[in-house]
Amino acid sequence: MKKRLDLFSFNKEDFKIDFICIKENLKVGLPMAFFQSLLAISFLIVQSALNSLGSQEVAAYTAAYKMDSLMMQMLAGFGTAMSTYTTQNYGQHAFERIKEGSKSMLVITITLSIVVTIMAHLFNKQFMMLFVSKKEIEVIHLGMKYISFTSWFYFVLGINFIVRFVLTGLGEAFTPLIVGILEVIVRCLGTYFLVYPLGFTGMTYINPLCWITSTFLICCLYPYLLHKAFNGK
Repeated sequence: MKKRLDLFSFNKEDFKIDFICIKENLKVGLPMAFFQSLLAISFLIVQSALNSLGSQEVAAYTAAYKMDSLMMQMLAGFGTAMSTYTTQNYGQHAFERIKEGSKSMLVITITLSIVVTIMAHLFNKQFMMLFVSKKEIEVIHLGMKYISFTSWFYFVLGINFIVRFVLTGLGEAFTPLIVGILEVIVRCLGTYFLVYPLGFTGMTYINPLCWITSTFLICCLYPYLLHKAFNGK
């Protein structure tokens, strides 16, 4: 009984502020918070452009984007698991386990992305009809157009998530931040140069363009950052 109560006992040492721990948490947390703020602003810009297209386009994008959101939630789950796995093994200097684990997770996410892409093409109409009345033919057509195009690039998004979360697990917060800022810039420029001239067709191009750009950059930096992290331990 006493051992159980020890779990709930405290002393002065437990309330000491660990500034090193706070510094490490802020090192990772602040860049992520800053990126999320910028991302929210970029989505507001996209939403403003979307609103100018008309009510049907807004309804179609809102419904179709739920497919992207669903995919992102699944990938975020794998990414969080990979980040935790990386942190644990990095602390134990198990660098080979990190390499093998990241390769396995990439295979899993790419496979998942391919399966979701196939399902998206086969059932994009049914998916749209979950959120839109079947009488809204034009809205359903626009949503199907969006899903059919963006889903081809889910595998790129999967690679992006895993690489980014591995770097976060290694304590490398600055590079994902820079890549995230690039993604925000591409999204804002894409809104101006694609949505306004091309309408809803331009809207379908924005997310894939952001995913490709940011994934290309982070994958180019990944080998160097991995080497730097492993040799710095």
